[in-house]
Amino acid sequence: MNSYDVVGYDFNADTYCIICIIDELHARYPKVLDAVEGTWFDIEGFLRRCALTLDIDLHDERTYDSGDFPKVVFADQAEDEHCGRCHERLMED
Repeated sequence: MNSYDVVGYDFNADTYCIICIIDELHARYPKVLDAVEGTWFDIEGFLRRCALTLDIDLHDERTYDSGDFPKVVFADQAEDEHCGRCHERLMED
């Protein structure tokens, strides 16, 4: 694993794994996710579609708060982080 690999997301005062962030976003923005459902093939594509719908600039994380939309957690930032939903470690051993 590279230090720049995405292993999770900070969102709404917690950290989530790549799978659980979808459920958290759906709870927060159900109508937005219903609109983009079935239009994504990977998590990054899914997040890009959601951000576009919410008018969020994913290329500039300074323009939005992690309470409004997920921010990436890279491998080098997640030494012993666990998902706030499923409680699995973000990094594989």
